[in-house]
Amino acid sequence: MGGITSGTGLISGINTQALIEQLISVEGKPKLLAQRRLLELQSQQASLFDVNAKLGALRTAPGLGAVLTALVLAAHPISRHVGRWMFGGVALFGVSTIVFGLSTSFWLSFAALFLLGVGDVMSVVIRHMLVQLETPDAIRGRVSAVNAVFIGASNQLGEFRAGATAAALGAVGTVMLGAVGTVVVAALWWRLFPALAQRDALVAGR
Repeated sequence: MGGITSGTGLISGINTQALIEQLISVEGKPKLLAQRRLLELQSQQASLFDVNAKLGALRTAPGLGAVLTALVLAAHPISRHVGRWMFGGVALFGVSTIVFGLSTSFWLSFAALFLLGVGDVMSVVIRHMLVQLETPDAIRGRVSAVNAVFIGASNQLGEFRAGATAAALGAVGTVMLGAVGTVVVAALWWRLFPALAQRDALVAGR
């Protein structure tokens, strides 16, 4: 009996200590797996929170650029080379969209969307002012109404175009198509309407 190790059955010869340890290990496996799964879910949750925060920042970037540009224009209105500023704003909008479409960096995407808002407000402010100032009094209301309809409908038409082309070209292809189209139209209109492109002051003759 002196040769029997501790934890071994006196009659059966089974190592009961090792058996008990194995049973405890088997019993603890579900708990270990549950803890591991919990850690995985917590890691995924943290990743989702990070993605949501970045998406929120990207959604804010154009508005931030637009608001800051509007404040700057309110304090320092554009008084010279308004035609160039207007077409430059449209071109900046298009180029920024191209950069955003190709970017794989969060901060580059944020900067591109910020500049997109800058270019958008710059061109919109000048276009609206030119429409108001250049339209004769007798038809200013009708022209403004037609202009508002086209501007309002352009958002819905743009969403339809984006949805239709995304099925064929994918998200990046759709963004690039719209962005390149914007730059091409800005360059084409610069050539087709040189008087507008070379417009110096908002009010003609000043």
